Amino acid sequence: MSADPSEKEKTAPDAEPCGSVRVKLSCCGKIVSPVSLKQWLMDLLDQGKWSFACPHCASPWLWPLVRKFTLLSEEDRLLCESKIQAMNQDNFQKCPRCTQLCQRQTDDTNLCVTCTPCSEELRKMYRFCWGCQREWAGPWPREDICANKGCAVQTSLLSCPLIDSPDTDVHGCPILRACPCCNTMVFHMQDGCSNVVCPKDDCGTTFCFRCLAEDYKHVYPEYIRDEPVDVLNRDSDEDSLDEFYDDEDEDEEELCVIQGRQRPFGTGKRKRDRDNEEDRQESKKVQINTGGN
Repeated sequence: MSADPSEKEKTAPDAEPCGSVRVKLSCCGKIVSPVSLKQWLMDLLDQGKWSFACPHCASPWLWPLVRKFTLLSEEDRLLCESKIQAMNQDNFQKCPRCTQLCQRQTDDTNLCVTCTPCSEELRKMYRFCWGCQREWAGPWPREDICANKGCAVQTSLLSCPLIDSPDTDVHGCPILRACPCCNTMVFHMQDGCSNVVCPKDDCGTTFCFRCLAEDYKHVYPEYIRDEPVDVLNRDSDEDSLDEFYDDEDEDEEELCVIQGRQRPFGTGKRKRDRDNEEDRQESKKVQINTGGN
């Protein structure tokens, strides 16, 4: 005996009164209300589900299609995407151009991903690298790297796990950092203070593994980890803060705040700035020695 069609309808989004906005599902031709689809979506996310399928014909839906059918507002889109990313970061990535969430299949290892909203806006295919999160360069499909400079390094920076050592100063930091001057990859031994030295022979920059500040240009009092709101807002316990800062050097210093995974970093802007400054200083010395001629 065949199943009663009405039973299937009970599991699908309810119909809306006549006159409301409707959308036609491309997978089965069913005409439904975006409002009911939105409620269906919210219920799934509340249940911790991030894999979607048509509630009428069970055809798999990727996130861009769900977003299209539900006609989400910008506020609702951001809310849903934050929930989805919190549940599964391996299969969802924000487009580097429009920042909307893109999805790839669980078994898909192709790094070249198409952003549907950008492709529709530009009227041509817009693709980006799932690894280094920049616009795609080179041939596709590829499972290793794209043709952007430093793709492999930037992929490692953006996908590395966080340090899980609560008794250390680097707890919660990515296990891998790029030197802020030369981009050399640096690990922390998870012992001692948070400062590290770039191992590259012609660099040797000292920087904080937590906040990436160079040459100890920051303050890291022990109680920041226990009372971050009080310290950062400086609205309470003002006397103890004043006492702490009175003991420091007169030079203005910043509190050490852990920076997240490093985004694509170009070709070492800080090193170029430092080299340019050294060139300017050398040029001044030459002018002084030659009498300005």
